[in-house]
Formats: sequence, C-alpha cells, structure tokens
Amino acid sequence: MPYFEALIDRAETLLAPVIRETPMEPSPALSRQLGVPAWLKLECLQITGSFKIRGALFALQELRDSGASTVATCSAGNHGLGLAYAASLAKLPARIYVPGQVDPAKVDLLKGMGAEVRISPHAGFDETEAWAKDEVRRDGIPFISAYDDELILAGNGGTMMREMRRQLPELETLIVPVGGGGLSGGMLLSAAAPRRLVATQTQASPALALSLKNGAAVTRMDSVETLAGGLEGGIGLLGFEALRKHGPQVIGVSEEEIRDGVRWTLATHRYLVEPSSAVAIAAARRPEIKVGGPTVVVLTGRNIGMDVLRGILG
Repeated sequence: MPYFEALIDRAETLLAPVIRETPMEPSPALSRQLGVPAWLKLECLQITGSFKIRGALFALQELRDSGASTVATCSAGNHGLGLAYAASLAKLPARIYVPGQVDPAKVDLLKGMGAEVRISPHAGFDETEAWAKDEVRRDGIPFISAYDDELILAGNGGTMMREMRRQLPELETLIVPVGGGGLSGGMLLSAAAPRRLVATQTQASPALALSLKNGAAVTRMDSVETLAGGLEGGIGLLGFEALRKHGPQVIGVSEEEIRDGVRWTLATHRYLVEPSSAVAIAAARRPEIKVGGPTVVVLTGRNIGMDVLRGILG
C-alpha cells in the first residue's frame, strides 16, 4: 500500500525528534517456553508510558496543519495521555473524555499534563465514545479516534513495525494485545508486517474473536469490568479489516492470567507493565500458542495505578 507507506514515512519524520526508539530485549524464559528465540519489545518505556504517543502526536500534528485550534478524544487512558502530551508540545487545548470506570491514576496524569478531563456517566468505553462524539460535534471540536483512523494506524502500528524490523530483521511472529485494532492493524498494513501475528485479548471483552466469528466488525460491546481496561470495547473497522485478511491466531486470557502476567514480567524481567500489556505475556505462556521463528512479545504500556498494583501483588 504505497499510500499507507507514505503515511508511515511522514509519521516517522515527525516522531523521530520526540519519541524514544524503545529497546528489544531477549527473553530466555519465553524462548524456553515457546521453543524459539523470543524478545520483548519494551514500548512500556516509551514517552507517556505507552505506544499511544506515536499515533496521537502524528494525528494531532496533521490536524494542526489543517488549521485546528483545539482537539478532543475518548480514551481509557493511554491514548488520552499521548494526546495530552502532544497537545502540550503544540500548545493546543485538549479535551479528553474517559469512561466512568477509568483508573483514577490516569485521570490525575491527564490533568497533570494540562488536559481538560470529562468523566463519562457511562462505565464502558463504547458508550463513552458515543457520548463524547455527540458533545464534540455540538461544540465543533475535531475528534481524534484512539484506534479507527488511518493516521493512528500509521503512527502506532506502522512506525513501531518498521522500528522492530530494523532492530530484528529476521522477526517472524508478533504477539500483541488487541483492543480497537489501531496497533495491530497498522502493523499488518505495513510493508514490514510479520509472517505470523498472535492477537491477544481479555476474555471479558473479545471483540476481535466475535468479529472473526461473525465475519463483520463488532464495533460496540457491552461494558464489562476488567483489569485490561485499555482493551475493553469494540474493534475499529480499519483494524479489523487488516486483521481479517491476515488471519491471526486469537487467544483470550482470563483476569487471573492477566494478574499473573503482570507479576511474571516484574519478577522475571524487572519491568512493570499495565494489565492491558500483560495480556500478551499471558498468551505467550499458553500451551496452545502457535509461533514460528524469531518471536517478539510487544509490551505496550506501563501506566498502572498503585491501588490496582497493590491488588495484583497482594
């Protein structure tokens, strides 16, 4: 897709002076478990604590160049943090709508970056996003989707996929968390896409699995309580189409497996990851996982509140 590759080119040029090229670290423990060489992509060490700064910064700059004077989004936390940080660099006001069940620690971080935070009367992401879009439409503010936007796919998945390919040219399999599809979809649309992708999600909100079963994107899901709040809700049309064409293995993990994934990563690699990131670790440790060749587990973020962490660590 020459057009999408050109978007990634633009995103890389914009992001290079701002974000980190996060390390790729070997994981002897996962190599033994999977039977292939395995690495961790440490996007948990990224600016703002997650990969979301990539797409947020790129999308905001494109809007600013088109004349926008303020921006808004709906986010369970990390995309909002990325957009708030990007808006502070651009000196633009940012309004972030968050679900009612969002981690309070992320709300504090958003406010600390100078964003206006509006907490939804709805617990789940999908209802919150619909409410947010109604509000910004009324107020005439541009809305940046957290996942269903080609700029987000190019910035998030496209730039990270190229980065990983430079770091590990022989990469064959990716194990990556999937929520709305803005990360995995961008990876698969890139010319640097892996041969095999394992899509991991919480069993509490299996939008991708349901979408593949139904043959159409499930864009709305009922609100559920899950530690992996960043993966709760429906999948985007753009991400789903890329995933559908690729035909990934999909592994859903339980809440206890997510907790164990956080604990395992901290104990084994001394990295703190948030539950939405730990789903990839949990899936990598499942016996039914199918990988081939050099394999990378993407650790997407580290933004976890102290109360949640205490509950996980006991």
